[in-house]
Amino acid sequence: MRNLLRFQIWRLKRTADGRGGFHRIRTFLATERGNTSLKSLTIRERGKADAEPGGQLVREVAHIGYFRHGADILKGDELRHLDAAGNVDKTFTVLSRRRPNLTAPKAEFEVDEIQKEGT
Repeated sequence: MRNLLRFQIWRLKRTADGRGGFHRIRTFLATERGNTSLKSLTIRERGKADAEPGGQLVREVAHIGYFRHGADILKGDELRHLDAAGNVDKTFTVLSRRRPNLTAPKAEFEVDEIQKEGT
């Protein structure tokens, strides 16, 4: 993998609220180097877009994330891409890990880009 980018990994944790319940908050875990690439829509996703009013796809932009084997990344984690200045540029939610291929140089994850309003 060349031109690796920096991503912060954030995970939902449950903390007690002191009254018998709990709160869910995102906590920072680590920074990993990796990449993302745009995933082409599957036939099912295209059909869903055609079925929606106006033909608009409701689903967020799907990507594949590439990270090192052993990276502590789980379904539901939030990956925040950091630009050169260290600011969050894009945010992704991990949908799943693709079937592991230990002979490949990287682990693959299906991720959705969380698009900011107005973009």
